Amino acid sequence: YNHPELRQRIEHLRGTRARKTTPDAPVDSDNTLVITLTRQIAELKKQHHQQLQALRDALRRAHGENLDLRRELARRGLQPSSNVASIATTS
Repeated sequence: YNHPELRQRIEHLRGTRARKTTPDAPVDSDNTLVITLTRQIAELKKQHHQQLQALRDALRRAHGENLDLRRELARRGLQPSSNVASIATTS
């Protein structure tokens, strides 16, 4: 830095380098944000799929239990009450 011209040139180059890196930072943070949100969406989709499958399984079991109960009523000679809708008419 003993040479004023050299010092001026170094300070100028350091200034331009600092200015160039500043706009890149938001782009990197935008990319990071996009990646993070994409991962969160994928995880939420996975959870949704698992929950939906659990609900479908529970519904399948409930329909099976309902069928078993109807068969038991028929075996005993009892008719379901007239205000109970049949699964066939509700689906």
